[in-house]
Amino acid sequence: MAVEIKMVEKTIKYYCNMEVDPDKVPVGWTSIYFDNLYDSEDKEQIGSASGVNQAIYVRESDGHMIQYVTHQFQLADGTLAAEGPIDRETVKAREWVSIPVKGTSGLYLGMSGLWTWRLYSYTDPLIPGYSNIVLGP
Repeated sequence: MAVEIKMVEKTIKYYCNMEVDPDKVPVGWTSIYFDNLYDSEDKEQIGSASGVNQAIYVRESDGHMIQYVTHQFQLADGTLAAEGPIDRETVKAREWVSIPVKGTSGLYLGMSGLWTWRLYSYTDPLIPGYSNIVLGP
């Protein structure tokens, strides 16, 4: 049985280890963030999430900053955890990125799949984004 979760994420609080220009994040920059999760129409809160985003290296082939993301989702019917590298330039361009995700409790326990997301506003203080999770057995 495949499960698909579509939602909107909005950051309600974040902490960074250094204040930097978001367009020029250096290796070593780290952000810890807390999000509210809303249904796909952005009307009803369905859960919360938190995570860590770390700038880990600049890819030599194109000069893009690569970040490593760990992200935990808390929903009424279970929890999930995602982690993996992303290209910061892809995120800044508001394009879709994907990271492996695993179910850690409830309905999702033992399932795995992909968390695909993209920002829809890079300048909104809530850093809103569309999130889609597809899980299978």
